[in-house]
Amino acid sequence: MTYSEKFSFLSLFILIVQIIAEDMRSFRMSTMKGWQFQCVNTTCLPYATLTVPTILKCQTACLSQIQCKAASFYQLTLTCKLFNDIWNQNENMLADFYTISMIVIFGTRIPPEPTTTSTTSTSSSSSTTSTSSTTTTTATTSTSSTSSTTTTTTTTSTSTSSTKTTTTSTTTTGSSYTRFALSQTIDGRVVTCSAVDNTYSAYTECSNLRQGGLYFPAGYCPGTWISTTSSYWDTLGFCRKLSNSPTGSISVYYDCDTSQTRVVWNASTWSTFTDNGYTHHLRCFF
Repeated sequence: MTYSEKFSFLSLFILIVQIIAEDMRSFRMSTMKGWQFQCVNTTCLPYATLTVPTILKCQTACLSQIQCKAASFYQLTLTCKLFNDIWNQNENMLADFYTISMIVIFGTRIPPEPTTTSTTSTSSSSSTTSTSSTTTTTATTSTSSTSSTTTTTTTTSTSTSSTKTTTTSTTTTGSSYTRFALSQTIDGRVVTCSAVDNTYSAYTECSNLRQGGLYFPAGYCPGTWISTTSSYWDTLGFCRKLSNSPTGSISVYYDCDTSQTRVVWNASTWSTFTDNGYTHHLRCFF
């Protein structure tokens, strides 16, 4: 099987006030876009499955767990799968356009995986429990490429700290964000949803998004969730304005239909357009 490998360099630093002791973590990953692991035995099955908004969150989840050897990020479902035994899977890959698979390069994790030594007469074990809170997050990305093969080296680093005294902190997430309601006014017009889902902290969801009884256009009709804004209306800008999140992202379910009049929103301006697809469901990530 032939496929190209892509590496990206990512640094994630989490800084804590009142630093007493630091725990630095980093690793390098090889990234394969458009490929997923093809499990030939049970050792390749994921030990954890998470829902995350971006691939960076998936990489960070793998970094935070010392047993994580590889990860797969599914762009359509925003699913992150973590694996702990995947070293020799390069020969067992299955093409999947919407999947990005990542393998931790052996020997690059800092600190390295713990080792266990034993003798016939004695044995010992130890455990450490720590609690940390995060106050500042900074992320930077750089990429290098050649004319024949694009290569990116990914290093993700996390720094956490602990104090000698017991502290309690309370963080309120998303208190400034606006979520979908069954009815809301956007730029002078009432936009409705047949149902809303606000059970998740990461996003708000509207089913059957309409304005004046008209659906919004699609531009695509894959019949599945994708993270692409419509070519006919500013889906991403609409979400960011509604949610009050200037850096938010989207996941949209576009459907096919007969050619009908659709309502269009672009840069706070309303208009209409004829399209044979429509925006069925919309998720606005914060």
